[in-house]
Amino acid sequence: MSHQIGQDLSGRDVDVPFDYAEEFDTSNETRSPKPAVDRLLADGPATPRDVYAWSYRRSLLTGTGPEIADRFEELADDGGADGFIVQFPYLPGGIDRFVDHVVPELQRRGRTATAYDDLTLRERFGHPRVPDRAHR
Repeated sequence: MSHQIGQDLSGRDVDVPFDYAEEFDTSNETRSPKPAVDRLLADGPATPRDVYAWSYRRSLLTGTGPEIADRFEELADDGGADGFIVQFPYLPGGIDRFVDHVVPELQRRGRTATAYDDLTLRERFGHPRVPDRAHR
């Protein structure tokens, strides 16, 4: 939890509020959650327990494909997310269910691509494709 919000919460009483804004770590890895945490703390300081409960509720998604797509849209539209890291409790079935049920729903809603070009990152930035050295 400390890493996720940029705060060292070790040794703190979980029920004693702290001022997140004053103690915020401004490293790149903690900038993304800051706006969402700021909204959580809009009514005043929160306890580490509050922040953990909030973070856990935001990060664990279960449900049908449309229900998970709803939550992705809500997070993206709320400004609390600019992308998602999707992890699965088991493989390969977890990823298969996501691809079969969530991705088509997001595509139907126009929230994710239905096709991709075959450009490399280099080509997207106007540089030539590097020859495939593995097949020489």
